[in-house]
Amino acid sequence: MTEITIETQFQLKNARHGRRRIVPKTRPEQAEAEVTPTEGRVPRVARLMALAIHFERLVSEGHVKDFADIARLGHVTRARATQIMNLTLLARDIQEEILHLPLVEAGRD
Repeated sequence: MTEITIETQFQLKNARHGRRRIVPKTRPEQAEAEVTPTEGRVPRVARLMALAIHFERLVSEGHVKDFADIARLGHVTRARATQIMNLTLLARDIQEEILHLPLVEAGRD
């Protein structure tokens, strides 16, 4: 029987709740090719706008019967689902502006 030895390098990184995960060690030439992530987060209203557009598409394609089903599946009240869906009543250019708001770097949106 032939014995095979495999050697590799890896790093342990801390994850959520005290867990650790194995991350392959990057080579210097790989590290240069990586794109640095942008700082900040998407504004809440932009996320809700995208969610409303997605919900509207689900209803129009017949995946979901109505907005009450969306509320039930999303574990929110029908009133909250209606508030989110009312964003789709805005003019298309306003919707586009909301979707392209700059990232929030710190504090509240």
